Amino acid sequence: MRLLLPFALALLAAPAAARAEPLPYPDGFLAAFGARDLVIAAAIVRPRADACEAQRPADDRCINLYLGAALVDLSLAEQVGGRDGEAGRTVPRAHHYFGIHAADDPDSIGLVNQMLGRLRLVQWRHAEAEDAFRAAYAAYLRVRQPDVQAIASALNNVAHAVAAQGREADATPLYREVLATLRRQTPADAAGLLAALSSLGTSLDRTGRSAEAEPLFREALALAVAEYGEGAAGTARHIANLAVNLERLGRLGEAEALHRRALAIREEAGEADGLQRARLNLAANLYDQRRFGEAEALAIAPLAAASGRERDDPVRIEAAQQLGMIWSWLPARRPGARTLLREAVAGTMIQAAERPGFDPVAQARLAAARPAMRRSVAVAWALAQR
Repeated sequence: MRLLLPFALALLAAPAAARAEPLPYPDGFLAAFGARDLVIAAAIVRPRADACEAQRPADDRCINLYLGAALVDLSLAEQVGGRDGEAGRTVPRAHHYFGIHAADDPDSIGLVNQMLGRLRLVQWRHAEAEDAFRAAYAAYLRVRQPDVQAIASALNNVAHAVAAQGREADATPLYREVLATLRRQTPADAAGLLAALSSLGTSLDRTGRSAEAEPLFREALALAVAEYGEGAAGTARHIANLAVNLERLGRLGEAEALHRRALAIREEAGEADGLQRARLNLAANLYDQRRFGEAEALAIAPLAAASGRERDDPVRIEAAQQLGMIWSWLPARRPGARTLLREAVAGTMIQAAERPGFDPVAQARLAAARPAMRRSVAVAWALAQR
């Protein structure tokens, strides 16, 4: 039985200018829409789905409402980051009913397994995410006229879940297969190719094969410029990816020029988090070149911009860590370095403790890690005193 999606997604319509830039795989569902639009849609769709389940749970109209509520709630969870919210209830419900009533429709089975996998990633249940993504991949392969993009997305998500479990060497060949699959597609899917090139390049970088990764990052950058233009925020991300790769290869001067190029784009665009991260990227590069005064000037602004945010905010953590390490090398600033490094560690620990699915085992591991984390700060401080 093939089920369509006749719920009110038109309610989510947003002006073209409000749409986000293309996201790297694994892509978020309804990622182009802002949290406000999603909250409005959830307030309409979710109560109807709940009422329908209470009255006639197996009705086709109910099943489509389950899917609508799950899509919206999952998108909200992915945008919030680290909190599953209502998606922890609505996504498994959609998965359950589709498994019963759409077992003969591999497209639908693939979709709900993709959604379940995405939920498990949000919940940091990576082994379960891998299982769900493998089920989605197997379902898409059974479609009479296979959708290359759906197959590539599911396989890429498998690779992402595998890498998240610390099995990066196992993920690399999967990312390579994703890229090969998308290269065979006609016409080419530029956004998919960009994501696949970046994912494989990053995986190679993480496994110490940065020289193999460089041509992939260069190809991705050339494609981004052709697709989006030099001044686009999406292009800036690929410029930064290549810069980080060159840093791993020890080519700091070339990387600095790229970071400055990315920063200029971000300054023109004015997008807050992208701009602060670009500043921190350049600051880190200058730090590696031991140009501490220049690095400090760049790192101060991101920390000031994030000062009013929660302690576990990613930009605040990164800025505190970066500026703390810089100050460790500036004699007049050393008293403040320890405070910043401790702040970064505290934020990281809060971030870990607040993740959904945080169980007693994980809590015990975090408690055991605390002395080591304190020692890492002490070691950094000792190095700074030399």
